[in-house]
Amino acid sequence: MRKLFSFLAFLLISSFLLLSCKKTCTCKQWNNDVAGANYTVDLESDGSKCSDYTRLDTINDMISGIECRDE
Repeated sequence: MRKLFSFLAFLLISSFLLLSCKKTCTCKQWNNDVAGANYTVDLESDGSKCSDYTRLDTINDMISGIECRDE
């Protein structure tokens, strides 16, 4: 019985850790202050975050680039 409890606890903790890992981001292309359609990006397994994919520039008060956020 004790082994069963330990095994179930291990499974519960493992599934929680695996499910809590974010694997995709929602990104949006900005061009001359106009937002494009949303699309998803798969994260790399190197521990990168959604904010690593965000690249926004402001030129002549116009926003251009890519904005990524957690889903």
